[in-house]
Amino acid sequence: METVAIVVAAGAGRRMGSVCKALLTISGRTLLSYSLEVLQNSDLIDGICVVVPPELLGSFQKESSSRWPFEKVFAWVAGGARRQDSVAAALSVVPADVLMIAAHDAARPFITGELLQRLIAAARVKGAAIPAIEVVDTIKEVTNTGIVRRSLDRKKLRAVQTPQVFDAALLRRAYHNAEKCTITATDDAMLVELVGHEVAVVEGSRANIKITMQEDLEQAEQMLRYKSQILPRPRGLRDRGANPESQM
Repeated sequence: METVAIVVAAGAGRRMGSVCKALLTISGRTLLSYSLEVLQNSDLIDGICVVVPPELLGSFQKESSSRWPFEKVFAWVAGGARRQDSVAAALSVVPADVLMIAAHDAARPFITGELLQRLIAAARVKGAAIPAIEVVDTIKEVTNTGIVRRSLDRKKLRAVQTPQVFDAALLRRAYHNAEKCTITATDDAMLVELVGHEVAVVEGSRANIKITMQEDLEQAEQMLRYKSQILPRPRGLRDRGANPESQM
């Protein structure tokens, strides 16, 4: 395998009652299934490793062929307490000869093959590439006591998304450094930055929303209802778990 995707699906939606966010549904399909379909249908992705909640690992493995019919998935891995721990767990099972790794959050169901293609192309040149969009709101840095410290220049700010794509050896080195130095980061690019490697920024998509709260699910439903061209239904694949939480 040349390029592997790590899909982080171990997060708990604490704002939604501590459920497995990847198993929440949009239009009767799980969030996880949307990402897996795009990765399955991309000629640029050779294999997929999915990180899931430890307590659900057995269920995912047992139902991997029937309920999750994605042939490129070669491993289901138990996640950790932090997102960073989950990616590290996935890295431990990704074959050593893999050249590129795309790390993606299952909470972002609306990735596209076109975005993935641009990210991989940039990462092949730069070694690391992330999608980001311009910040439209005024952003202020605030103290712990709720006082504005300063206003930031939004022209220099970007809201970062996933998938993030890296040279595999570089990403492994970044994670090794994080473990050695007990560094915690909120995304993979931060760890790569900390080993002194530049990260290329690729134009992301405002449709590539992150599902965090109930209103995000409602927004996603509206996007599918009124803008079906965002995610044309791939041929030959269907989500077999319309009510997943009752089956796990």
